[in-house]
Amino acid sequence: MAEYYTTVAEVRRILKSLKIGTSRESDISEDDVLKFIIDADNYINSMLEPVYILPLNKVTDQHDQLVYPYPIPYIATRICAADMISNYFTEKEDVVIANANQVDSIAKNLLRNVIIGATNLEGQQKKARTRFCNPNVIQNAVPGTIQQDTTQGQA
Repeated sequence: MAEYYTTVAEVRRILKSLKIGTSRESDISEDDVLKFIIDADNYINSMLEPVYILPLNKVTDQHDQLVYPYPIPYIATRICAADMISNYFTEKEDVVIANANQVDSIAKNLLRNVIIGATNLEGQQKKARTRFCNPNVIQNAVPGTIQQDTTQGQA
C-alpha cells in the first residue's frame, strides 16, 4: 500500500471536529476519502518540489515511530478535509463552509512557510536555490559596456 501524508481516520476526525452534522462524514467511503488524500498529497508535493528533494523522508518522533515531519501531516489532513467539505457538503450552513475555508487557509499558510523557509522540515534535503541568489553577488557586466579581458598580457 502506498504511503500518504495523512490517514483516513485523521481526515474523519477533522471532519467530525468541524461539526458538519448528523454523522454524514461516515457515509463517505474509504476509497473516496483516499482520493482526496491523494489529491492533497499531490498538491503538497507540487508545492514542495522546487524546494525539497521528493519523496520526503520519514523521521523518528518522540515515540520512536517513523512519521512525516511536522507540519506535513497536519497540512495534508486539513487540506483534504476542506476539499471534502466543499465537494460533499455544499448545502451546509455558511458557518461550516467558513470553518472549512479557515482550516484550508491555515494549512496553506503553513505550507507557504515551509516553501519560503520560515519552517524547515526535519530530516529533509533542500534543493539548491540559486535562482533566488542576490544578483549583486555574481559579477556581471554593466549593460551597454564592453567587458575587458583581464587575462591578456599574463604569462
